[in-house]
Amino acid sequence: TLLVSDTSLGFNLLFGGYRNLPSNFNLLDSQAFLWTSTLLYDSAWLRQIFIQNPKIFRRTRPKSWAFSVRCIKNQ
Repeated sequence: TLLVSDTSLGFNLLFGGYRNLPSNFNLLDSQAFLWTSTLLYDSAWLRQIFIQNPKIFRRTRPKSWAFSVRCIKNQ
């Protein structure tokens, strides 16, 4: 899985794709998906980042899908 450490985002980003049901892995090395803490009924909001596109997209998906989590250290 591709790790990008030279990025304007200010943190290292793993382009690990995602897993949906029934355990299919998709978009490895080309997109990063990060859960947010915001829920929407049976889904949750996420951020989607493409390796070749400087934009960050906001989407919802079922909570049963697997995306990465970014932990933020208190300062």
